[in-house]
Amino acid sequence: MCRSSQYCRLPIFKIRVLTKAIYVVTDVKLIRKLQTHPKILFDPLYVLAAERLGGTSEERARDMRREQDADRTKLKSTIGRTHMRLNHFLKPGPSLDALLNGVIRNTVKELKPVGSTKLFEWTQYIVTIVGSETIYGPRNPFRDNPLLEQAFWDYEASIPLLMLNAFPTFLASKGVRARNLLRQAFSEYFSEGGASSASDLIRANHAANREHGVSNNDQGGFELITCIGLLVNTPPTLFWILYHIYSNPELLSEIRHELLAAAENGEVDLKQLPSRCALLYSVFQEVLRCHASSLSTRIVVEDVILDDGMLLKKGSAVHMPSSVLHSKQSYWNAPVNSFDPFRFMAKDGLQQDVCTDSTAFRPFGGGATLCPGRHFARGEILGMAVLIIARFDIVPLDGQWPLPKEYEGTMTTTVLPPRDDIDVSFIRNRDPGLGDLQLVVGA
Repeated sequence: MCRSSQYCRLPIFKIRVLTKAIYVVTDVKLIRKLQTHPKILFDPLYVLAAERLGGTSEERARDMRREQDADRTKLKSTIGRTHMRLNHFLKPGPSLDALLNGVIRNTVKELKPVGSTKLFEWTQYIVTIVGSETIYGPRNPFRDNPLLEQAFWDYEASIPLLMLNAFPTFLASKGVRARNLLRQAFSEYFSEGGASSASDLIRANHAANREHGVSNNDQGGFELITCIGLLVNTPPTLFWILYHIYSNPELLSEIRHELLAAAENGEVDLKQLPSRCALLYSVFQEVLRCHASSLSTRIVVEDVILDDGMLLKKGSAVHMPSSVLHSKQSYWNAPVNSFDPFRFMAKDGLQQDVCTDSTAFRPFGGGATLCPGRHFARGEILGMAVLIIARFDIVPLDGQWPLPKEYEGTMTTTVLPPRDDIDVSFIRNRDPGLGDLQLVVGA
């Protein structure tokens, strides 16, 4: 959907895909109403994803739909209980601190000089290993079977065809094979007790699923949905942060000086980064503004009539695309058509109103399904970026940093990946002040 389309000037418009109606909302006031509307829900999509992306058994999917119809409050359903656990274990607190400490520990273990690699491919690899090891523990299936990493990215590339569900065995054969391989690996992980040494979140999910009679095979399917949230958006976000910083030597120098100034006794506190390293945090936010393309999709479960009389039909979808809001000049106080690393920084010591309406900046969605993993994602991405920036120079092999076009053919990524990769090398930074910086998670 083109960001500059004439239709995007309308507060809401309808498009039709085959037999389904899709309503696209581009007005912040209307988004605020619809994202919390009791008849416009995300849950039906989760059940569909569990079936088509996770390979959930017909019996389990039927139970989930029955729960959903009987409990719209989401307090007792499988989806509702899962969402509450995600919010509990991923909110600021001891469980999140343990996860972020795991990210730091596992990133340090994986970082090493690389003579030649493709930057986006490298970010996919390191995020897959660090993220999965942090969440699933030392018996992480991706660690035990290196083939699973490529299988996951084959699976991710096939998600649009798997969701379409039109002859998937033929049209998405690689995705079906990858899905089955991943689900089996996670099923074995649970059967062999892998969750016992996992994060608080995975242990709690496994215990609750066992209590409610969910098979290990279905749990394996559920974890594919978890992995989409865990692994898909972090690599492109990290890629764009590194691209925009390393392609601008002055910006790289300023951020490194900022890190040194933030250090106390050679340690930088990850929790204090947004305030102590305001430029790096502004770059992170600007990457989310420029490269995010979240649709925030919901399903209309009963007919809804809007204030202007427009009817949203039961069974139709509602999209609230962030890219339109992030590029609509009327919602922003500075020009929106270029990357501005300083956009989100305070001016003259005072925090500025970057947007004319705070709802216009929604990289993590909003309303009832505001991403529960946003605190972990922010800490993971910033933590990995700091460790890379402090320890390595990234040098393009041909001496140039061409701006890659975004790949818009993806369905699952909130942040669009690059269409073309960049050949680079990672060279150890010899500055002892930077190279010896330690990243910690403060109290």
